[in-house]
Amino acid sequence: MTCKASIIISLVLMVTGTSLAQKMGTFKDVRDGRTYLSVTLHDQVWMAENLSFRSGTNSEGCWAYLNNQQNAEVYGYLYSYETAQK
Repeated sequence: MTCKASIIISLVLMVTGTSLAQKMGTFKDVRDGRTYLSVTLHDQVWMAENLSFRSGTNSEGCWAYLNNQQNAEVYGYLYSYETAQK
């Protein structure tokens, strides 16, 4: 688990309280094979990591933070509303 993911999960658990049923899991994106951490709180499944999908060489609609490609490995990509809906 990355430090970023564990901090996010810790914050979610602190805000929601420890009485909730928490379950860690993973989600595999079949488009590119990446596996992401997830957490289940009651009946909702949340991604515990930022999405980092980029369709082939087409970069329209998504970009790395501060236009620095190395940031995409740490933070994932930023998506336009239209791209995120696809």
